[in-house]
Amino acid sequence: MKSLFRFELRKLLRQKSYYVCLGIILLTVVISVTVLKIMSFSDSEIAEFIQKLHNGFSECVNARLNVAFELVMSFFIAYNICGDFDQSIIKGVYSRGYSRRQYYLTKLCLVLIATIISFFTLIIFTFILYSIMFGVGKPDSIWLIIRSILLQLLYVVTSTIMVVMLCFVFKKSGGVIAFCAFVPNIVDVILSLISSAIFAFTDKELNLSRFWLVEMSNYAGELEITNTNLLITIFGLIIYGLIFGLMGYYLCEKTDL
Repeated sequence: MKSLFRFELRKLLRQKSYYVCLGIILLTVVISVTVLKIMSFSDSEIAEFIQKLHNGFSECVNARLNVAFELVMSFFIAYNICGDFDQSIIKGVYSRGYSRRQYYLTKLCLVLIATIISFFTLIIFTFILYSIMFGVGKPDSIWLIIRSILLQLLYVVTSTIMVVMLCFVFKKSGGVIAFCAFVPNIVDVILSLISSAIFAFTDKELNLSRFWLVEMSNYAGELEITNTNLLITIFGLIIYGLIFGLMGYYLCEKTDL
């Protein structure tokens, strides 16, 4: 399995889609900073307002949501795994004696490592750039910022496992990307409508959306999250991650080449 890991790692490092996706993410941060800096030149009050809201600490927490991190990285993951189906690379891997379990675990580990590195690159880059332009900032609690970043990391891991699973469902990058772009938000809207209908007919408030990934993503980016939502987010993301991981493994085992 070590030789398979080295082979896949070399292939990943040569893959342009990873560097393109990371470049798009970082470029988005640069554009946002540039726009805010230009706006700050127009008026001293606006400049003070921007500096208060958009400093290093505040923006490193919001960075993931601001650049649609998971959606952009889904392009890389989809091209990395679905490309093996398109180019029949996966058949060559199996013909060398590697099992489907070894292939799945190797792919999962590598894209997780690449995505986590990209996530922390985004956080550090955003913090440095905004600190230079608008100051570091004075957060009320460093612990709340660390907690939010760790929660977001958990969400990024779960989201990555989901995308890997989807690659074995669709086997085509277009299907994976389309699913990631639309389906989670559509499910969120449906859950919100169901919650509204329940309230209308029973007068009971029930927020079903908070048990879904989209809402958990938003909760992960909040500093003042309630204990209830915190626990729902932590355990929900772990459960989703396990389900997606097991489903991905099962699909890899049963996938026809």
